[in-house]
Amino acid sequence: MVEARRKIEITILGRIYAFVSDEDQEHLEACAKAVDQLMTNIMRASGTNNEGQVAVLAALRLASNCIKLESQLASYQTATAQLSDTVDKVLSCQTPL
Repeated sequence: MVEARRKIEITILGRIYAFVSDEDQEHLEACAKAVDQLMTNIMRASGTNNEGQVAVLAALRLASNCIKLESQLASYQTATAQLSDTVDKVLSCQTPL
């Protein structure tokens, strides 16, 4: 189902960001919460309050996670295709009952 575009407001590091999106509001709020927690953790660990620097570090971590997950997905898809081929070969060798 296509969602209607609507104005969304999220808060990250105490700042409100407003934008228009057709994404599910609950999904975007969960994303904002994850980004807020990540940026807060980076600020605490690095000791910096430079939000731009923290945002770049958070973006790098999220991009790294995304690339790792895409790689895992590709591996799973390859393994699934190989297993499917093996099952097809085994089934084609069986004689009907």
